[in-house]
Amino acid sequence: MDTNRQILFFFSLLGAFNGIILALYFIFFAREKKRSDVFLGLLLLVVSIRIGKSVFFYFNHNLSSVYIHIGIMACTLIGPLLYLFVRSESVRDRKVKWYDALHLLPLLVIVVIAIRTSYWEHRDLWRSLVELIYWQWFVYLIVAGFVLIPVFKSFGAKKEKGDSSSIWLVSVFVGISIIWLAYKTSRYTSYIVGAVSFSFVFYVSGLLIYRFSKIKREELESKKNAKQNLDEEFVADLERQIQLLLERDDFYKNPNLKMPDLASKLNTTPHLLSQYLNESLNKNFSQFINEHRVEEAVKLLSSSSKLTVEAIAYDSGFNSVSAFYTAFKNKKGMTPAAFKKQSANLV
Repeated sequence: MDTNRQILFFFSLLGAFNGIILALYFIFFAREKKRSDVFLGLLLLVVSIRIGKSVFFYFNHNLSSVYIHIGIMACTLIGPLLYLFVRSESVRDRKVKWYDALHLLPLLVIVVIAIRTSYWEHRDLWRSLVELIYWQWFVYLIVAGFVLIPVFKSFGAKKEKGDSSSIWLVSVFVGISIIWLAYKTSRYTSYIVGAVSFSFVFYVSGLLIYRFSKIKREELESKKNAKQNLDEEFVADLERQIQLLLERDDFYKNPNLKMPDLASKLNTTPHLLSQYLNESLNKNFSQFINEHRVEEAVKLLSSSSKLTVEAIAYDSGFNSVSAFYTAFKNKKGMTPAAFKKQSANLV
């Protein structure tokens, strides 16, 4: 084999080899074991087997019938597995049904024929079968394309540019379509084009997904940096609203008060309120509310009220005495009882 053919052999088989490695990852080692991952892994596996058979057949025209049969068997599964992957990924609640096994019927037919006939002794028969398999593949491409219509529309929407799952779906669908086209037109080009196209699609898809992930990371980092600095006018306005609310509404006395409740009173969002508390006051929501409750308790403890410490805890908005004691001691450095005793001595 001369140098040019060696290079062609290497690059033709490279995609198939890496496809098998990636297939094993999706089938056995993916972190989230999803049906779509298994279908994708099986799809990559059968495509890689089909490509591998094409490469060896191109460089060795005396290839054993067994290997040719295995490649053709794998080819019968490309269309069904593409459809099952697309459906399971885009329609998350769609479970595998018993009748999905009907997609395996063409494979069973090919297995039976392979057992009874040799490729080299019945080449015309096998060429006709391969032609039927390519049209079966094409039908599944059409069906999968219809399932993906909402995904294609999301790429055209102004506000939606697709997520990583959509990128995967479109990349796999387009890649399998290109490989089908390469094989279907190989009589006008070269039989090895299908294998070379798989290597090309495999690495281009990888680059696109890497680029998409990088852009997404940059966007998230940009948003993260952007939210570190709240608008000064917004902060000043929110502080005024909080002060006005404190003057007319003892909202902190509500033991069931939640972040969205307070955000609604202040005409802002829970996210922006949380960011304001964290960045401007260096407090979380619980600390902010408990400080006002402690101040209310201080007023009651300092007065001549005959209320017990437990009653003061609940009147201040705490939903438990233990939470009251903890918050009070963190703020004042002593227990409520000690503070009450100290206040009585001062009087």
